[in-house]
Amino acid sequence: MKIAVLYICTGHYTIFWKDFYRTAEKCFYPREQKHYFLFTDNNDLIASLKENDNVTPCFQVKSGWPYDTLLRFNIFCTVQDRLLQYDFCYYCNANMLFLKQIDETVIPFPTLEKSLLLWRHTLVYHDEDASGFTVERNPESSAYIAEGEKCHPYGGGFFGGTSEAFVRMSRILRDNIAADLEKNIIAVWHDESHVQKYALSVSCMEVPENTFVSEEYAEGRNPYAIFLDKSHFGGNDKLRGLPFAVRVRNGVVRFVNRVCNKIYRMTKKKGE
Repeated sequence: MKIAVLYICTGHYTIFWKDFYRTAEKCFYPREQKHYFLFTDNNDLIASLKENDNVTPCFQVKSGWPYDTLLRFNIFCTVQDRLLQYDFCYYCNANMLFLKQIDETVIPFPTLEKSLLLWRHTLVYHDEDASGFTVERNPESSAYIAEGEKCHPYGGGFFGGTSEAFVRMSRILRDNIAADLEKNIIAVWHDESHVQKYALSVSCMEVPENTFVSEEYAEGRNPYAIFLDKSHFGGNDKLRGLPFAVRVRNGVVRFVNRVCNKIYRMTKKKGE
């Protein structure tokens, strides 16, 4: 099998590349032929990879938050013709770190019938609607999911599929996001909201529970890969290059949201 791995690290996120690449080579389908498409604005990193045969560095201008994540499907489409030369394509978040070997016995390859592979958020893995997580409720958005509509908490940290399915999704979501921006709309969880919406219209496979988890929730779950806790690297906002005052404000908002979410889950558990 020929596998394309897509990886975006602009700005401060370049600090994650070395360990990601090392562990992915060792653990992520190690018996298959892998090629990495690395999108970065770091010219020194690009220069250091010129002799690496299985990495294609692509210069990518840092767009600023939230466009660095929102416009990822535009980025994928810049190499869409090359991606179609592979059997499968997988996108991995910059802070992803592999811990144990993954092969088709752990995560089967997508099929013609289920050509996409999506990952659910750990803490709301079993939710079948948006009662425990947030979806886009603006009916003017291409990512709109109506009240009461069944949906799953698919995350943006990892997804993949056959090359045809991956490119098709990238094209559609690129255009949907562009249509939203024409109306000055940005979905509540950016590109992730659009993935959740798209999943309602396709048949997909899912990464098994606890296979990929955030480092903060890894204890006792024995994951195959983790998303490194960004607080150890200055936090989300610093990595995104946001001003100090904005980082402080966002930190307060996240703290309040965590407290409210904890209260909600404790209340929900008592009611069961």
